[in-house]
Amino acid sequence: MKAQLLWEHTGELLEGPVWDEESKQLVFVDIKQQQLLFLEPETRLTRKVHFSHPVTSVGKINGQEWLISTGNELVIFDAERKQSRKIAAIPAKKWMRFNDGKCDPFGRYWIGSMCEGNETEVASLYVLNDKAHLIEARDGMTISNGLAWNEELSLMYFIDTPTQKVFAQTFNQETISLREAEPVIDLSSEKGYPDGMTIDESGNLWIAMWGGGVVLCVNPQKGEIIDRIEVEADHVTSCTFGGQNYDTLFITTARTGLSEEKLAIKPLAGSVFTCELPVKGKPLNKVTLGV
Repeated sequence: MKAQLLWEHTGELLEGPVWDEESKQLVFVDIKQQQLLFLEPETRLTRKVHFSHPVTSVGKINGQEWLISTGNELVIFDAERKQSRKIAAIPAKKWMRFNDGKCDPFGRYWIGSMCEGNETEVASLYVLNDKAHLIEARDGMTISNGLAWNEELSLMYFIDTPTQKVFAQTFNQETISLREAEPVIDLSSEKGYPDGMTIDESGNLWIAMWGGGVVLCVNPQKGEIIDRIEVEADHVTSCTFGGQNYDTLFITTARTGLSEEKLAIKPLAGSVFTCELPVKGKPLNKVTLGV
């Protein structure tokens, strides 16, 4: 399969797409340009909100309220009033920031971190409960990425990008520790590194490959790649299901770190792509906060 261009752009590091059913918009971030973006697929109209720190992930609370990770803080952002208020933060460490985040089916927001220096295994994956308490669920990570939950809510999947592996953890509503997670597939034989991820209604994982120019479809039960989507950009960052029937896969990409020669070959890097699929995803989980 091959992805189709939806929105041509020169985004530095587009990431974290979610589909907002209420507004029929794709909502995502540009980490490097410190932007939260709203894109209407039908009209291609976009709205950009600028922040003073890198914006790394977004989750829906309700109405115009969004949970945003920016720098090392989690804030509630009112898109109508354009006001933010901090609710949690990770301890300030040199070069450490939040990275990929996603809401689980129980309304809790899971958010990983990464070190922008050269240190490895110093990052963590956290869970924000409904009391806005940030709990460290797994440490010893390097670049926390790609989160998904199966239909039965018995498994949580996540990625630590440099390991080139997808991990699975037995899961329920009380789960706050991921220290017993086991790898379900090793992608080291593939070009690139696993980045963002989503799951379809059949339980298969769709994994964006940074530096690989593809989205891979993986059967986690068998540990096998069963399909792939070619994308006209080397750095494929993340993907999510959306659209009227949730059978459209929206794919974000980046151009950061690419040479002028590579950008000349694939000038659409930093754009948003789509692919119509014979499978469907699930609606966005909303964040529950009693604050």
